[in-house]
Amino acid sequence: MTREAPQGTSDSRSHRSRTRAGMLRGEPVRWIAAGLTFVSMLIIAPASAQSPVEALVDAQVERLGTESVSAVAEGWKPIEEQRAAALPLVRERLRVESGANPRRNAVLLGLATWLARSGDAGARKEAIQALYTVDLRGTGLDPNVLFRLTHEAARDRDADVLPWIDRIFLSGKRPAFIEEVALQLEPAMQCVFLYGVYGEGAEAHLRPFLAVPQTASRTVEILSWIGSPASVPDVAAASTAGDHPTLARLIDFMMRTGGPDGRAAVLAIDPARLDADAREAFVRVRPSIEKQGLEQWRASLTHFPGPKKIADEELRARLVVLERDVDSQEAVHPLAILDSGLPRDELIDRLVRIRANMFVHLTDRALTEVDMTNFLINALRYRTK
Repeated sequence: MTREAPQGTSDSRSHRSRTRAGMLRGEPVRWIAAGLTFVSMLIIAPASAQSPVEALVDAQVERLGTESVSAVAEGWKPIEEQRAAALPLVRERLRVESGANPRRNAVLLGLATWLARSGDAGARKEAIQALYTVDLRGTGLDPNVLFRLTHEAARDRDADVLPWIDRIFLSGKRPAFIEEVALQLEPAMQCVFLYGVYGEGAEAHLRPFLAVPQTASRTVEILSWIGSPASVPDVAAASTAGDHPTLARLIDFMMRTGGPDGRAAVLAIDPARLDADAREAFVRVRPSIEKQGLEQWRASLTHFPGPKKIADEELRARLVVLERDVDSQEAVHPLAILDSGLPRDELIDRLVRIRANMFVHLTDRALTEVDMTNFLINALRYRTK
């Protein structure tokens, strides 16, 4: 009698036999491939898992696209605590956003702003270049963030920033709000800070805009803060309308930054070309303009505290320090500068550079200090040497 094989035994044994036979015939390739796949999973899986800091960065990227500015600001705090590890991650996310289509402007500007303030020179440069890739027709262009990042670029005197400011801000209509000091900057004052912190070269860059009707008025306002006698002819040529607002802008520029050339340009105004309101105002202020001179400027500076006389070399050394850091020491009495024996042009050049550094601070105090510095610069222009 023949014993029957238990059910399933024959098939199982047959499968094992075929498998062993197949391996002997050189068919183990699929087994090896499967084994390699398993090993590669063991190798890759831990690397693909997010690290805690990467999770923080990616969560912040999502917030940037959906939440308010204040909420997003809170999200940077834990990332800031791990700055060294976060920096390359944020830079990579920024590169992705800069090349995306469509771009998420809020994400791009948020990442770029953090990198610009990270203290890493390479990251700051990347952030400023990313600024110029925002989609100006898209959404998410927060005017506060856009202004602040542009201010960082202007502070660095980036090669592309002046045309960018021209394009976005010179004819802009939206105010910006500096939350930490509760300062609202109207469009003209945004331009004052942006061109002002750029410093040397901004005035010459702006002059052609005086000949453009759409930008002439605002350009005169800006030059009243950062201009010089070099712009007197162009401002005069752009201010031929006889209305009171045009006259007020013209006199403001000429008497604040134009020096003796500006004073002469105001006195050369023909009252007959002014309308009734402007003519009345001009007749009223002309006598005080006629009297303007070095002694009048000096008399306006006597009330400041501190020593009114500083040795020339000490004064030069203190001005050099102020050029590097406007907050580095106590202010110098303006009469110590006006009455010093240092050459007039040297003093003006140093004060112009100090003025540019004052625009680094987005505060009312900075504007007050710039105004005082302009007053002193203009007074120095009445000196003969």
